[in-house]
Amino acid sequence: MNAVKGRRGFVWSEYSPASAKHAGVERRYFSEGNARKIDGMRLALESWYAGGRLTETEHLVLLADLLGATNKVANTAGTYGCFMSRWQPQALQVIEILPRLMPIEAPPFTVTSLDATDVECRTEDVVYLDPPYTKRQYAAYYHILETIALGDAPDVTGVGGIRPWRDKASDYCYRTRAVGALRDLVAGIPSRRVLLSYSDEGHVPLDELESVLSPLGRVVVKPLMSIGRYRPNATASRRGSAVEEVLICIDRAAAGFEVAA
Repeated sequence: MNAVKGRRGFVWSEYSPASAKHAGVERRYFSEGNARKIDGMRLALESWYAGGRLTETEHLVLLADLLGATNKVANTAGTYGCFMSRWQPQALQVIEILPRLMPIEAPPFTVTSLDATDVECRTEDVVYLDPPYTKRQYAAYYHILETIALGDAPDVTGVGGIRPWRDKASDYCYRTRAVGALRDLVAGIPSRRVLLSYSDEGHVPLDELESVLSPLGRVVVKPLMSIGRYRPNATASRRGSAVEEVLICIDRAAAGFEVAA
């Protein structure tokens, strides 16, 4: 991967200073050199997979490693809603793919990619929910990683070059919709125990959230220690502060409460 030659592809033309000529706005998400490498490695992965040099699992593992390496040299404060006007130290480093440690064994598990309301649960399951709770729409704030993962070349717009994302918009990120969406999500889960992660900076005040969930089961709000914000690089660390996280425990098995059919 690291030996692949760079190429002038989509990431280079839209998300490096080369975008000034191609898109009319200089986007400084990546240096031109790193953007060319990202394009080159992404094309190589598809070529190797199509040619039978990689299994599907190997292809996905290497793609995940590419996304991780990309994130380490991004000229952002953590997400991709915008780029930094000045080059940050990590963005000037040369992108490098590092081999991951692979476990010899892993416990049995199943991974799905679905709307949370469509995930099948049983009454005996313990369900843990970690929804978004601010206005940050993940589809917009991680749009470049989405583009690299898909390997496509969408029509992007604005200073940030954001790909179309409205079809993936989450109700949990809208102040007026969040409380109803959270109530409906919990109400539709047939499991007896539901754990909901939330914070004091969420759209829905904790007392209001506790109130709307109380008809669904016995609710206990357990404060957790202050947790530092996500800090993927030095810039985010300097700006970082703590949020008060809580765990909301909904006991559907308490006397007098019915679980969903």
